[in-house]
Amino acid sequence: MRKKYLFGGPQVKETIVPSMPYMGTKRKLVNKILNAIYRKIGDFNTLYDLFGGGAAMSVAALNAGHKVHYNEKNPAIAELFNYIKMGGELPNHWVPREEFHQKKGGDTWFAGILQTCWSFCNNQKDYMYGSQLEPIKKLIHLIIVNKDESALEELSNILGVQLSMPVDRLDFKPQLRKLPPHIPYKNLAHIQHLERMDSLIRLQKVENIQTITVSNLDYREVEIDAEDSIIYCDPPYINTEKYHISDFNHVAFWDWCRTVKRPVFFSEYTAPDDFEIVATFNHESPIGSASEHIRKHKQTIENVYWNGKCM
Repeated sequence: MRKKYLFGGPQVKETIVPSMPYMGTKRKLVNKILNAIYRKIGDFNTLYDLFGGGAAMSVAALNAGHKVHYNEKNPAIAELFNYIKMGGELPNHWVPREEFHQKKGGDTWFAGILQTCWSFCNNQKDYMYGSQLEPIKKLIHLIIVNKDESALEELSNILGVQLSMPVDRLDFKPQLRKLPPHIPYKNLAHIQHLERMDSLIRLQKVENIQTITVSNLDYREVEIDAEDSIIYCDPPYINTEKYHISDFNHVAFWDWCRTVKRPVFFSEYTAPDDFEIVATFNHESPIGSASEHIRKHKQTIENVYWNGKCM
C-alpha cells in the first residue's frame, strides 16, 4: 500500500512483485516506475495497464491500493491471467515437445501456460529444452513431481551416479550440483518450467487479485472511462525480439499517446523529443542462446516517457 507524505506525495516500497513469466517483464522495476509517476503527477485512482503482458505493473498498482484494468492483446495470455486471478487449478504434468507445438497457438489459458512457462527465453514460440536435454529434464520432472522411482533409477544410470529420492526440488538441487565434472549437463538443478510455474503460484496468492478487470483488446480499443486515472504502456520495444503478436507500429502508438486526454506513461529505449523522460533505468538483460542461467548479459538503458497530460 502506498504511503502519503505531507510534502513528497505518495510512495511505495521498491520491491520485486509477482508476475507471469514474460519477455521483458518489469517485475523488478514497476514499483520504481510507480514512484516516478507519483513524483510527476501525484496520486491517482485507477491504472490502465494496456500492454499487460506478465501483469507486473497491474500487481504493483493493486498492491499500492489502486483500481486496476489489465489489458493484453494476446488472447492466451489474457485468458491465463483471468484463469489465475479466479483461482484456477494450475497443471503440473510434463509437457512434451509435440504437445507444446500442437497447443501453443491456441487462445486458451493452457496455451498461455505453454507460452509463458514452456517456451525458450519466454519467446512464446520455441520449446524450452533442446532435444538432447529434454529426456533428462523429463526424468527430473518425474522424480520431483511424481516421485517416480523408475525415473530415479534411469537417471542414475544415465549419469553414472547414485541419486536418492528427493523430498522436494530444493532437496534435489544439491545432488545435481555435485555431479562429477565429466557429466556434460551443467544446469540440471534448474528446472525452468517448474521455476516458472512457481511464479504463477505466487501470483495467484496476491491479495485482492480477483478485483482486477481483464480485457483482450487492441490498446486503442480499451475504453478509458474512469476519472482520476492514468495509463501505463509497455509495448514491444523498437528493434528488439519479436513477440507472439504481429509487428508493432510505433509511429501509430506515439500519435495515439499525443491524442489521448489522460496521462500516458510508457517504457521504451527511445521516443520522439516531444515526450518527456520521467525515469531512466540501467540494468542487465540476457543475450545469446545459452541456458537461461548461464547466458551472457548486456547493460541496457530504458526510459519511462510521459505524454505531458495531467489529470
